[in-house]
Amino acid sequence: MGEIFPKLGWITVGLSLLGGALYIARKGYIYLKKNNKIPISYEKQIKQIMQLLAKYHKYIGSSAVIIGFIHGYFLLGGIRLHTGFISWGFLAFLMVTGLIGPKYYKKSWRKIHKGVAIIFAVTVFVHLFFRNLFL
Repeated sequence: MGEIFPKLGWITVGLSLLGGALYIARKGYIYLKKNNKIPISYEKQIKQIMQLLAKYHKYIGSSAVIIGFIHGYFLLGGIRLHTGFISWGFLAFLMVTGLIGPKYYKKSWRKIHKGVAIIFAVTVFVHLFFRNLFL
């Protein structure tokens, strides 16, 4: 049973990348459309992929938060100061900014969400390569 918990960390990373794919897909689409680089035959499929990512974005993020917490909690035997817990904290804050940001920060929530996502990505990198920094 214990060997599943490290795998949950990689599932969380995968879900996080999938969640970030929406931003990359949107930016890529806008750039390619602006520069007339999208073949007309692919435009419909690209839009469908973006709509699918947008539809499930909140569920993907929420799943990452839950699975990430389970990963860390059971590997460490509780909540402790650890690079993974710090990373998870930014992931949870990222989810909060995505869920309440549009309601309370109508103009700036995307910038806040993107900024927290960048900090989260840095903390994931630190966690992956300097996991026991605080132990």
